Amino acid sequence: MVCPLAPGGNYPARYGAPIMELLEADLCPLALMLNALTEQDANGGLELVRSFDGVPLIIDSPEPSVVLSGAMRARELGMAERTMCGGLSVAHPESFWEELQQADVRAAVLKAFNPNDDSLKGRIYALEDGGGVIEEGLIDRAKRYRITMAIIDTGGPGSGGSGLRALSVAKAKWGLPCGCDLTHEVEPNGPCSLGVAAAVSQAAGADVVFAGQQTGWGAVARAIALTDSLMSQATADM
Repeated sequence: MVCPLAPGGNYPARYGAPIMELLEADLCPLALMLNALTEQDANGGLELVRSFDGVPLIIDSPEPSVVLSGAMRARELGMAERTMCGGLSVAHPESFWEELQQADVRAAVLKAFNPNDDSLKGRIYALEDGGGVIEEGLIDRAKRYRITMAIIDTGGPGSGGSGLRALSVAKAKWGLPCGCDLTHEVEPNGPCSLGVAAAVSQAAGADVVFAGQQTGWGAVARAIALTDSLMSQATADM
């Protein structure tokens, strides 16, 4: 389960207790995703995650320089092995990938985002051949810049249904861990809807589930645990 951290403020005070509760409940594996706006946000998120052994951190930002700064700081802190760069897409220029390689980043979330076409085909084409935006597929570009551990996110923006269909296609085509971030579809409807979205994406084959707002973390974790249990029972009868 990927839990997002909103930018700004005192991260330990805001998130320390909820994260500890999730770890103690041990309902599902946990990762944190920092939506950083500034280098200060990235550094604050890294300091928070340092206190939780083994918990991975995904650094995402609309500013490529913030992602790069966070990746370099993670290496300085000896956290490179559990730090990922998030939201990498065909929209990132090649110069960004070159700097990412210099920061020795090996793990990333690849976003199946196509600014020209948010349909199922558009998302898959972005991964496969660049979708008319870049001259190679996003997966090939990631490999060329030495990303050896990749997660595909086929979710928003755009139709959540197209994202779920793209999830199944991407898993079958590349065999990489996949998720479908549906939080933009359901967050206005509250924590219960987040739990439903988590169960739907998991039932569609998601290896990674995005939890959304903090108030929904508990509901999402319970939904994941229940879906895991039911799917395990179902496969045991096959």
